[in-house]
Amino acid sequence: MADSYVSAAGVHNPSAGVDIDEGWAATINANLDFLHNPPAAKVRLDTAQAITNATDEYLSWGVADFDNGALYGGALWDSGDATKLTVPTATTGSNAGRYLACAYIYWGSELGAASEFRYARIIDGASTVVARESHSAVTYGRFCIVSEVVLSEGDYLRVQVKHDISTGDADVRAGSYLALVYLGVA
Repeated sequence: MADSYVSAAGVHNPSAGVDIDEGWAATINANLDFLHNPPAAKVRLDTAQAITNATDEYLSWGVADFDNGALYGGALWDSGDATKLTVPTATTGSNAGRYLACAYIYWGSELGAASEFRYARIIDGASTVVARESHSAVTYGRFCIVSEVVLSEGDYLRVQVKHDISTGDADVRAGSYLALVYLGVA
């Protein structure tokens, strides 16, 4: 049985010498490129960020390790609005869908009492908590928060942190990061 491929122009059969429509071939190539290299970015702190005691604060990322959003309509990270990773509006098709978000938060060496805490959470937009992790401030804090989230074009994620260490401010160390990668259609 010969291989056959259906296109807008009809059935393609290599043995019959019928070529694939160029527009159809270009669409397939674009879709394969998208699957091979989906919208994704990873941003990180390049210096420690001081967090005021008992205050919710968004981390302000200093550098993008990678951001291929420009291939899909615009960068996911903008250093002028450094707290966010934003799903770009596509030039063709749509970047809306399921994304994997991962935040790695490395608190500084400031320790507190057993009743004191540190937390980090991934926020969708202004206030929707996507995922959260919290620990006693008695131990050093390294959090890895991972969540699948459905995002539309223009939606953004941020990482919010807070602590209540009575001895004062605490740092989130350089190397902490937020990554976002497209998984597929929602």
